[in-house]
Amino acid sequence: MAPGALNSGDTVVSQDDGMKDLQIWLREADDAESLMTTVEAQTGSLQAKIESLLADSERNL
Repeated sequence: MAPGALNSGDTVVSQDDGMKDLQIWLREADDAESLMTTVEAQTGSLQAKIESLLADSERNL
């Protein structure tokens, strides 16, 4: 087997590994974005509840 053919095969394996790593990274980034969206929505809901409780407590003073 010629050395060029061997190196070519090694490069393909490296590219496959690189693609797998990239796909994993993209999935993790997508999951992180989804988590941030959920956290932001829950933060907004919590903020509204806090403001409501503060308004109620000010009325009762």
